Formats: sequence, C-alpha cells, structure tokens
Amino acid sequence: MKGSPIIALSMMIFLSMISTVYPETKKFKIGKYSSSPLITLSPDGLNFGVNFYLGEKMYLFLNGTSYGGYETAGPPVFSSSDSKYGFGYQQGGKWYNNINGTVYGGYDLCGPNVFSHDGKSFGFSYTKDGKKYININGTTFGGYEKTGKVIISDDGSKFGFWYKLNEKCFININGKEFSAYQWADDPVFSADGSYYAFSYLKDGKRTIILNGDVFGEYEGVGSFAFSADGSVFAFDYSQNHEWYVNVNGKIYFGYNIAEVPALSPDGSKFAFWYEYGDHPGTGKGYVNMNGTSHGGYYEGGRFVFSPDCSSYAIIYWKGSQTFADINGKTYGGYKMASDPLFSPDSSKFGFVYQQGGKWYVNVNGTQTKGPYQSVEFTINQDNVMVIAYIKDSYLYFEELKL
Repeated sequence: MKGSPIIALSMMIFLSMISTVYPETKKFKIGKYSSSPLITLSPDGLNFGVNFYLGEKMYLFLNGTSYGGYETAGPPVFSSSDSKYGFGYQQGGKWYNNINGTVYGGYDLCGPNVFSHDGKSFGFSYTKDGKKYININGTTFGGYEKTGKVIISDDGSKFGFWYKLNEKCFININGKEFSAYQWADDPVFSADGSYYAFSYLKDGKRTIILNGDVFGEYEGVGSFAFSADGSVFAFDYSQNHEWYVNVNGKIYFGYNIAEVPALSPDGSKFAFWYEYGDHPGTGKGYVNMNGTSHGGYYEGGRFVFSPDCSSYAIIYWKGSQTFADINGKTYGGYKMASDPLFSPDSSKFGFVYQQGGKWYVNVNGTQTKGPYQSVEFTINQDNVMVIAYIKDSYLYFEELKL
C-alpha cells in the first residue's frame, strides 16, 4: 500500500531546477491546514517534510508530494546521506511504515525508523497481537515481551537491540545472542562497526561489555561514546554514590552526577557534563572540555557538543527564561530555545528560539532571522544554513552562507 499523492510536484523538475540546494522559487504550496505545521529537514537540507492537520486528518507534505489523510503520522526520518526516508502513520486503527515507498504494516504500534549513513540498512520496532518485533532490512525478529531501540552502525555493518523474553533480557548483535540478564541497555557501535558496547544488570550490579572486555561491577551506568574507528572510548558510571567518567582508561571522578560523554571522530578530544552539589539535580552544572571546565548553572540544563568536541552549548533556565551559553557567550533570555546545531566542521552554529509568541533563528550569533510561524533549519557540509519556514499556505526556503 502506498500513500496517495494529493499535490503532485515533479521531482525531475525539482532536481533540474536546483541552483544551490533548492529551486530558484524556493517555495512550495502546501495548501490549507488547521494546526501549526511541523517542519523536518534532512541533514543536508535536500529533503524535507511538513506534518499538519486539516480538520481531523493529518497530512505529510514530503519532498513536494502530499500523503494522507491519516489518523496521525510521525515526522519523516532521513538517512544522513539524504538518500532514504521513512515515516510511520495510522490508518483504519492500524500502524504502517513507509520506507522510500515500500509500506510495512498493519501493526498495533510502530517505532521510529533508523538508517545507516548511506540509507542501505534500516530498522524499526513494532507491536502486533501483543508481541514485540524488530524489522532489520526486511528480516523479522520476535515476538518478544519487550524490546529496546534498533541501533545500526553508521556504515551499516552492525545492528543490535535488546529484548525481554520469559522475564529475562537479551542482547542481539548481528544475530549473536548475549544472555540472560535482569535488564540490558541499548548497544552502541563505533561508526565503522568494528567496536560495540552494552551494559546489563545482574545480581543488582551493572556490568559493561566492550568488545568482549568486561568493566564493572558498578552501581549505575550512563552512556557510551566511541571514536569513529572505535580505538578510543568513553563512558560514565557510578560507584560508592559518586559518578565517574572513563576516557580510554583515564578516570575523572568525584561528581554528584556525570553523563553524556562525547568524543571527536578521531578520538583526540573529549567532553562530558557533570554536577557538583549537595544532592544530584540541585547543584551547579559544568562541562569538561579536554580537562578544562566551563559553566556553573542552576536549574538544570541541556548540553550539546560540536562534532569535533572543540565547541559546546548549554541551554539553561533562570526562572521562566531560557538562555544559551555557546563557548562562554550568553544569549537570551527567551521563552524557550532549541538545542544549538553546529556545522559539520564545528566552526558555525545556529538555534531556534521563541519570543513574544513568534519563532526566530539565531545565525552564528551575528544575525537574527524571523519572526516565523513555524521554522526549522540545518547546516550542510558547505557551511550553508538552510532555513525552512511556513508563511500563509507556502513552505519557503532561504540559504545563508555562514
């Protein structure tokens, strides 16, 4: 079953008219809608989707073609190479998953799509007749009592997921089973698929398996990070009521809480967030960038690191206002703000914020675009910011060289 085109725009014309990223007109007619549209862009801005309601039906305007009306539909997911898309939707009380025109269904529930970088490998979870299943490239695993997320390495060579069966948890990595645990977490892969890691709970203690090596036993385990080739790793864990970060064997310790370790692709730089205070969640939050600390913020925060871990961003709150600290410079306060997005070379950034009921885009701290009714942006490999926004019944695009 395929979604029926309602608004037909020729993709051949679309591609032939491209001067930089989008046609010279840089706008598409969506038509009427009765709710604020949600815009989704692919990483390089070459593909787009707009979800909106018209009456009680939801439509998805995807790359110039409208699909619907559905009872509901998720935003599209694009592969990093912009070559594949996928979206789930509900129709007739059942869920379906459209992956580049091939539709899977009908399910009781359907999880989000996951792609390898080139889009050749895909996966998603779903529920049918009370059982949980995993679909990897058209091959089904299941039915289980519970499942975690589908994880696929960037190069597509590895897939993994955890599942629960007969009250025990298992890890499946490329068909190899690791069992049986009280609980297990989603596996993590290096970009080239050569390294894997996961943690599990057994006899009340958390243990980490990293390419067959065992770390632990710990009271708690957070998240993992790998360099692109897997030669450098980082993870956070708790022991004796304190949190620690292990960066390739070097231990950073003494925190109320520490998490979100990140590594540059070549493994030469690292970053993580930590907190000091009387109790977890009540103290000041900091980021450690290659051994140097930045921050000191109350009332929580969200932390983002640039691809090479040379820049950071902290979104934090003071009272009812939201602020953004980007490399030590503060922007705000706003009603709300998105996590900043860094350019692939980490030299530029942007973020969306709301003020006075309107949306704006901060462009590298040097200019502001807006106001908009609804807006999304990305920064492509050429350091071009692609801004997509809704005005009246049209979707517009604007390009800014950063």
